[in-house]
Amino acid sequence: MVNVKKKGNVWENRLAEYLTSKGIRAWKDSASGGGNREKGDIGNDLDFCIESKAAKNIKLMEWWGQVSRSASQQQNSPVLFIHQDGMPAQEWLVVMHSEDWVEFVQNEKQSEYTDPKLKWAIKSAIDSLKRVLKLLD
Repeated sequence: MVNVKKKGNVWENRLAEYLTSKGIRAWKDSASGGGNREKGDIGNDLDFCIESKAAKNIKLMEWWGQVSRSASQQQNSPVLFIHQDGMPAQEWLVVMHSEDWVEFVQNEKQSEYTDPKLKWAIKSAIDSLKRVLKLLD
């Protein structure tokens, strides 16, 4: 039987690495929610309390309650990343409150680059530059 705590640590590290690879400043909280600064599993410089769950069976409302309480304590927005057994290694389901999602979409629409082709080209260029910089390190 897999040690649940060890499995959680592995997936928290993978999530932090994944977010970092996408240009998001993120790190596994060494206290994993028990610290004074962060209450979620993944520290970040965004306005989110990020909780990571990896399991065979999804307990959505239980986990959502946990991240919601933690986010409330930190006065930020809850985001739940779920990796169900059998999913590809770099894939998560992301659960967030509908108001946070709407705010995100509205902010994205108000971006100074409104042409979808231009947005895609800029994002693609940024991703390519990140890959080049990573190779140079």
